[in-house]
Amino acid sequence: MDVSNKIYWMKVFLAIVVGLINGFTGILHWPGAVIGVIGLFGTYPIALMLIRLTESQSPEADQLTPVKILTNGLPAYLFVWVVTWTVVFNLLNPFYFT
Repeated sequence: MDVSNKIYWMKVFLAIVVGLINGFTGILHWPGAVIGVIGLFGTYPIALMLIRLTESQSPEADQLTPVKILTNGLPAYLFVWVVTWTVVFNLLNPFYFT
């Protein structure tokens, strides 16, 4: 598996984690969105650190720019985060909006 795929799947996993945090804490609207965006940008240093530690010998890791690391998996992160947050919140609070 190449480094770009590892970054992609790591961000999908982190989106699930942040979505679960949002869903279980019951955070709604803008505060929840802010926490999700902070989690998104929090994945950047984590991804960069893990790439440097695990793939330091790989020539592909040297070619990745910080912008590439940040944008790789961005649409998937946003989609998985919103879906996880929505599903968990609605399963825990089925009558919240009635």
